[in-house]
Amino acid sequence: MPNGEQTWGWDQWQAELIAAYFQPSPSTPWTFFLDEAEARRLWPDLDGPAQQLAQCVNAHLRWQSPTGLFGALPTPWSQWRLHRSVPPPNLPVLAVSVLAAAAMHRDAVASSNAYFLRLAQLLRPELTGDELVSAKDRLAQNFDTVAGWWKDLGAWVGDRADEFGESTIRTHPTLTRIGYPLSQSLVRFSDRMRLTHFFAALDIQHLGVPPAPELVRHLSLWASRPRGLSDAFTRALRNEDLRLLICEHVHRLAQSWDGVVLTARGRQQLELRVTLDLDEMTAGWAIPVIEGTPELTLACGSSTLTLSAPDWGGLYEIEGQLPNASSLMDTTVSVSSERYEGSFRFRPLAAFRGHPDAGWISVDSMLPYEKHVLAVLPQHRETVESVLAAAADSSFRQLRQHPDKPLIRGRIIYTDVILTDAHAFESAVKGIQPELVSLLRPDPSPRPQLKNGLPVAQAMGRGHYLEGGAPDLLLPVSDKPRQVRAALDGVEQEHPFAATGFPIPLRKLDLEPGDHTLEVDGIKLTFRICRADEIPAARRDPLTWDVTFGDPVAPTYRLVRGERSSDGLAGALVPGNVREPLLLRRGSRDFWLIGRDGRAWGVTPPPPSAVYARHDLPASQFWELLPPTDAMWVLEVDRRTNQLRKPHRLGWIEPHITELDAASDGLWADITQTWRGADPILDRYISAWEGKSRAR
Repeated sequence: MPNGEQTWGWDQWQAELIAAYFQPSPSTPWTFFLDEAEARRLWPDLDGPAQQLAQCVNAHLRWQSPTGLFGALPTPWSQWRLHRSVPPPNLPVLAVSVLAAAAMHRDAVASSNAYFLRLAQLLRPELTGDELVSAKDRLAQNFDTVAGWWKDLGAWVGDRADEFGESTIRTHPTLTRIGYPLSQSLVRFSDRMRLTHFFAALDIQHLGVPPAPELVRHLSLWASRPRGLSDAFTRALRNEDLRLLICEHVHRLAQSWDGVVLTARGRQQLELRVTLDLDEMTAGWAIPVIEGTPELTLACGSSTLTLSAPDWGGLYEIEGQLPNASSLMDTTVSVSSERYEGSFRFRPLAAFRGHPDAGWISVDSMLPYEKHVLAVLPQHRETVESVLAAAADSSFRQLRQHPDKPLIRGRIIYTDVILTDAHAFESAVKGIQPELVSLLRPDPSPRPQLKNGLPVAQAMGRGHYLEGGAPDLLLPVSDKPRQVRAALDGVEQEHPFAATGFPIPLRKLDLEPGDHTLEVDGIKLTFRICRADEIPAARRDPLTWDVTFGDPVAPTYRLVRGERSSDGLAGALVPGNVREPLLLRRGSRDFWLIGRDGRAWGVTPPPPSAVYARHDLPASQFWELLPPTDAMWVLEVDRRTNQLRKPHRLGWIEPHITELDAASDGLWADITQTWRGADPILDRYISAWEGKSRAR
């Protein structure tokens, strides 16, 4: 890369753009986003890379020609159309058109006039007044050529989706020409990373991806509270014209999401948490275990941390020096490696909730009817106490801290805090600082959910509740309470539901036994109320080994149901390993078993049991697999996206890879590309497969 005093010519910029944006990545949508920050990230050794790129493009424009502003550039493009074997030329022009679109989003409105003004300022920064307006008009008059290039590029990338990913280049119903660069400028790299938090909150790995309009509606609610998204992205969400371009882009990102939550820099998110021990009056640190990652090495400033997953429990054992959690004040603590990172900073109000492995652990938001500990800055004491007095259980109290050894320095600590009154909460938070309201307000899932109640027949599927124990409805919330219209079994409810973050008890509706459908917030939730006599009694007779000792000592073994004989011994000693059956989700998935030799064979789920139909219950979404002893891994492949879920290990035998068929080889190639480094045991198998492949 050149130093800050060097500049690049057209061919150099074309080559650099190809290197930056045309790398194989079929699993994620292809985008051509560029703004000043992204340009600095891509070309850190250039001084003002965005400005240099614009200057390079400007030098190739014919400003003196009334109708041929881009007249010097179409010839290479026409020649490219004859072969189309490499990325198209004139990428610098398209990149500058995206730079202008990204700059335009600082304005409150999106329009052609605003766009071409930004493009003129970018290309001709020395112009002002009438000269700038004239340049803007010239760009608008000649932009059809650039729009055509965008259309060609979109088609070229679309034809190579298996190499670069699905194209996100789109036009717009009204902004027909500038819609192309706008479609590339709406979602920044950091936004794409932050959206993985939204996808996790939606639980799309288990509940699926909703239709695009519904997805963006959920996103608009979720993004109304501080989430780390860029200002340009959140403004675009509020703009009807730009939301149309965001809609499909976000939907494609959701469909291609691999289940990994990422930081703004593209590393896997570590949840760095502060823990409290109220008995010892000490504060410490915790990091929840990442499935499949038993060990991690991280840096924290100049210190090195070693994380090891314990034999039991969900928090890593941490070796190494972290800052004193009791004395953080407003310091940000960060831990990172090349692949993982996490950080913690005390907010004005920090909430803690009980944890089986840590006493009390910091959480992102409060939950109604759950006990919390709050750590509050002294200047917010009066405000917080007024909200708690109105909306929380009266059991809350202030914790006395030793002045020389406080639990958290510079904080007032409240224990036994339980939010219980939604109506009083809304009244109490009116007029107080929005940031405090956001920290106090519960933050449920971004899509409506049924929670709590008295579920029954859970082994037969979700959504069955005992009569009188109907579930609660949790509605997504924004930064303010909202009224949500709802229809139950096709009948619109007289009063809309209030979405406040507090659960809405459906049991108050006195629902009759049977199937019910609740239409709310644009989606349908189905559930069934069961009478007690509908639920088959579970057989509780245990199977036990009965051991009777003869004369002199010869034992007799019997497997019996029910009570054992008074002189027998219950229990069993079974040689070898007995595998537990696996519950796997039905749906658009293919299932494979993989043996020690690397060979893979498909498994077909059996049809749902007839017991569901006999009891008039919906079929279970799960099926049971009893793996054979020669199977070492279970692999699930999503048919819609062809994405592999992380292989589930069934046992451990040293790999002995043999000659494999094409299907098995293809699966191992996909496993290697997707899951290398996620599991050290899986890596042993990957290495064995690669070694066998090289030996062929």
